[in-house]
Amino acid sequence: MVSLLVVCASFELSGCARKSAPVRLVAMRCMVEGPERVGRNTITCKLTAEDKIARTDEALPVEGARVTLEGNMTHPGMSPAFGEAKETLPGSYTGTLDLNMRGDWVVTVHVSMQDGARLEQEIKVQNLQAS
Repeated sequence: MVSLLVVCASFELSGCARKSAPVRLVAMRCMVEGPERVGRNTITCKLTAEDKIARTDEALPVEGARVTLEGNMTHPGMSPAFGEAKETLPGSYTGTLDLNMRGDWVVTVHVSMQDGARLEQEIKVQNLQAS
């Protein structure tokens, strides 16, 4: 499992002064579920955020994000695999990706949040074997 921590901030212009929106620290944890194998693999991602302006330590689920999946083999010339993950619980996204050949893959998870912020995470799948 890999974790990625990103700071997302947005600013709004009002006349000549800048007003800052709340700063959110977003944690993204994505992984391939179960044994990695040639064929359909399940990828899950959990997105949580902390509102540092409100000074709370409680991690809240990030809901309503669009999560797409892209699988690429590590050697050139192979077609990528694409998929989408749907929100199954608040802040929890699950999707499948058809990794159709033995070998090494890199799965890139692309996240677009409702506020326009974008995140990416790579998952290395090494030495994928047939079941």
